[in-house]
Amino acid sequence: MWMAAIDVLFDFVKGNHTLGQILNLSKYFLNDKKPIANWDPIYISSFLTYNCNLNCDMCLTHSTKFDNPYGQKPCKEMSFELFRQILHRYKNAIKVNLIGNGDPLLHKDFFEMVEYAATVMKMDTISSSNGVLVGKYADKIINSPLKQFIISLNGHTSEEFNRMTGMSPKLFPVICNNTVKLVNQKKLMESKLEIIASIILDKLNYRYLKDMIYFVDSLGVDKIAFFHFLPTNANGFTAEERCLFSDDPEVLEVFSKINSMPSRIKQKVMLPPLLERVMGRNKYCTTWFYNISVDGDGNVGGCSCQLLDLTVSGKFVDENCWNNQYFQEMRNRFIDPEIPLLEPCTRCYNNSRFVCDWVSVPNPFLRIMKRLSHGLQK
Repeated sequence: MWMAAIDVLFDFVKGNHTLGQILNLSKYFLNDKKPIANWDPIYISSFLTYNCNLNCDMCLTHSTKFDNPYGQKPCKEMSFELFRQILHRYKNAIKVNLIGNGDPLLHKDFFEMVEYAATVMKMDTISSSNGVLVGKYADKIINSPLKQFIISLNGHTSEEFNRMTGMSPKLFPVICNNTVKLVNQKKLMESKLEIIASIILDKLNYRYLKDMIYFVDSLGVDKIAFFHFLPTNANGFTAEERCLFSDDPEVLEVFSKINSMPSRIKQKVMLPPLLERVMGRNKYCTTWFYNISVDGDGNVGGCSCQLLDLTVSGKFVDENCWNNQYFQEMRNRFIDPEIPLLEPCTRCYNNSRFVCDWVSVPNPFLRIMKRLSHGLQK
């Protein structure tokens, strides 16, 4: 915990953060987690656009394979002015994640938003994409002040990409080529941007873990992130059918084999938490204590993992949306053992006690993310 805080302090000394951000982070670490937070958000998740150029089968917002009653609702694109207001209202946040319930690169002001957040507000800026447009914007991505950029490969072969997403297998080589183009541009410009390629793990592909690692490494990215499949109650998408559990010896054996891989590759790998068989009693997620999410209509929420419906949890224009009744209720769900969790929380890897140690987490930003996401600061 303290090492992560020290890393942020070093960034402050280098002029990358403000004194207010450092003091706010200190409040978060030093105070007990209560329904009313006496600190401002540490992270801001800005949902820039609902538009997406794909409709992947496993996507909680755009899938045509199931209806997600808890999912985010369509909203308009976030205006630059709303984005600016969010950052100024919560100027003591350390990081802003420019994401979407669509693809952020489809937003016309994406790069201006990144520039404003990083240079004016002194916030770490990260974003992600399905990779389809990465080749088109490779130069802009590299020349922007983004600290981290994640590309969702969702497979190590065209067939696996098609199985996971339901999208045309012809898209997979396009996304891979775009990733290589971004990596080459980074080398050419001697950029410090951290490029991460991600793949979702489920019961059907985890056995190919080593093959996936070697393939993604061949693309030249800085990190290889494996995310856990986010289940629903729909047939073919349930936790029992798709998720990896901590009591499965075969899963643990496959994960442990990473330790025998060459150090250069092993240090790139980030493994996901594993689910427990009974998640409803778990109270490990801390997202509602440090993150605020805002969409283009000004709706707010806390979770940016399950992409919950924001229309029921308050408005950004409300005087104290960070500590409104809904935020207090959700925090209480993770404080009081007698209050049940929302259904999506009972099957979410962020609420799992079984956190697989990432093989290497040298990046200070990722270290602090790990601690915040899994409650290790408590």
